Amino acid sequence: MKKLLALLLLAAGVSTSYAQSNVTVYGILDMAYIGGNQTLTSTANSPATKTQTNAFTQNGQTPSRLGFKGNEDLGGGLSTIFTVEWQLWPEEANVSGSANSGLFNRQSFVGLKQKGIGSFAFGRQYTPIDNLVGQSDAGGKNQLVGDAIYAAGTGGGAGTSTATTIDGAETNFGYVVRANNAVSFMSDRFNGLAVQGVWALNNTNTTQTGASTGGTNNNSGYGIGVDYIYDKLSLYGAVQSFKQQTTGTPFSITSISNGTIVSGIDTNQYLAATYDFGVLKAYLQWINRKITSTYNSSVYLNRSAEQVGVRGFITPTVEAWASIGQGQYQPASTTSQINFVGYNLGANYWLSKRTNLYAIFGSTESSGNQQVLAGAGSSKNQYALGMKHVF
Repeated sequence: MKKLLALLLLAAGVSTSYAQSNVTVYGILDMAYIGGNQTLTSTANSPATKTQTNAFTQNGQTPSRLGFKGNEDLGGGLSTIFTVEWQLWPEEANVSGSANSGLFNRQSFVGLKQKGIGSFAFGRQYTPIDNLVGQSDAGGKNQLVGDAIYAAGTGGGAGTSTATTIDGAETNFGYVVRANNAVSFMSDRFNGLAVQGVWALNNTNTTQTGASTGGTNNNSGYGIGVDYIYDKLSLYGAVQSFKQQTTGTPFSITSISNGTIVSGIDTNQYLAATYDFGVLKAYLQWINRKITSTYNSSVYLNRSAEQVGVRGFITPTVEAWASIGQGQYQPASTTSQINFVGYNLGANYWLSKRTNLYAIFGSTESSGNQQVLAGAGSSKNQYALGMKHVF
């Protein structure tokens, strides 16, 4: 693979300095049959829309991707590190520019790592909460509904739609996943304890010449996370907050599951614990997400959830998991709330260390006053049979 990559780089006119670095090409291809049923009350006091889907499609368990990562030894335990990773859409006709945004940039960063201390990096990166959820989620952050914590894209309990976004940060339904324009730090582990953080910054201040021209456009944020391992017990905790504020522009967002945050602060907290019993591993998680207007703290949206799960090997090649969670969602400018429950079940059959077949079923439903709240009374289930290969 390295010889092939070197030839490709040389053919493209790239310097042979590549040979001085240790570069790894990696990726995931995930294809599946995915079906589902959805009942959605998208607006208050309106009839529900029912949708049934089934397709041979992609990314049932894990988003497909292609990446390059590497390091260069600078001596004295110091090394340069980098990662460039794009999401792939293997069912699409076009690699770039398709309806699914082509080569979506999952992460791209460059930095330095000092052995015995840790690393820092600049670029588009994952947040501390997403890193910790990846270590403490029974379902492994699979892409089907039913996971109350990860709640990827079409997950969650208060309806199903695209994720809320804040300029400079990317979120799913449960929390902010990635940050642009960010510098990060990740420590080595000392006596079982590891610390990580991220700081995002992209601000513009222009002379204001009118009510709608010039002024301040502030996009910033931070995140801090810790995890501690003691024998078979692991503890996780993180807090992060991302802000978008435009001079003279009032708070704008209608749903925590759909929309772009304008002049708002998106704050997330996460706590989790796991315990490895040997035969299986137990998981306990809690998350809270609150989006608040920068101009009026009484205008906000809030979502919180808690979840328990187990995961383990039934045989040396068959692995299974199950999780169940519940939570509450309170939209802006209302005292009413939506309650939701969800569960996620799945199994892997490992053909090798890199290839597995999988079966997943997930379900979520919400309750509340349908005459007042959009999303109340919604439900969705999904099922998938697929294959994943890691290279």
